[in-house]
Amino acid sequence: MATGNSTQTPDPAAPPRRRPGRPVGSTAGRSVRREEYLEGIIGAIRRIGPDATLAELAAGAGMSKPVLYDHFTDRLGLTAAVVGKLTETVAADALLAVMSGGEPEELLAKVFDVFVSFVEREPQIYGWVIRVAGDLPAGGLSELPMATEAGAHLSKMIGSVLRAAGVDSGGAEPWAFGTVGFALAATDWWLNRRSMSRQDFVNYLAKFVWGGLASSGVEKIDMVTLLGAIPAMVDAGREVMESLDRPAGGGEGRDA
Repeated sequence: MATGNSTQTPDPAAPPRRRPGRPVGSTAGRSVRREEYLEGIIGAIRRIGPDATLAELAAGAGMSKPVLYDHFTDRLGLTAAVVGKLTETVAADALLAVMSGGEPEELLAKVFDVFVSFVEREPQIYGWVIRVAGDLPAGGLSELPMATEAGAHLSKMIGSVLRAAGVDSGGAEPWAFGTVGFALAATDWWLNRRSMSRQDFVNYLAKFVWGGLASSGVEKIDMVTLLGAIPAMVDAGREVMESLDRPAGGGEGRDA
């Protein structure tokens, strides 16, 4: 007869007991929830506008503010997630624009038009992302996810174009980030002034950028080289976004 202190021999055929904690499959479930929350946050930004706070976005996405911090760390981390999500569509449109062919200035104008068209379609989201730059510490624009990812992509593209032309590619990175800053500032001006058509605006942007490349000895944009640079561009963008996925802690002071 068994006593209260007796122990049973484990059945080797029985499945192992799971320790207390998150349920099986929680990593996948967390990823799905994060995507759902991100979609909800993007929708909330569209409704509330550029001045939306993290508390308002959390409420708009149907979660608490601590849950938002758990998934996105802080406002910069959330901005990186929003930019990463929307970049998927913008990058695909830019690739289609490049593959459609044309003279160098025409190609550049098409790529600029993809970005400007996005900003025109999503002024609330663009404004919210840009607003983060004004609340950043000393890092400023260089820490803005939209600028860092675009600069990383563009530096790979410019470097490939310069090397294919057999000219010095050392300026690829500063030119890339300078172009991003120029495009952001010019687009902000255009959105507020609207003193010319969008087509004329992107043509002027393209003329300015192509003038710099041409002065370095580039005569054409080789499509094979450009398409070959895409994997490196994607990797560079991924590295930038992963670098912004910082450990949790200290994020609550970033809300406004």
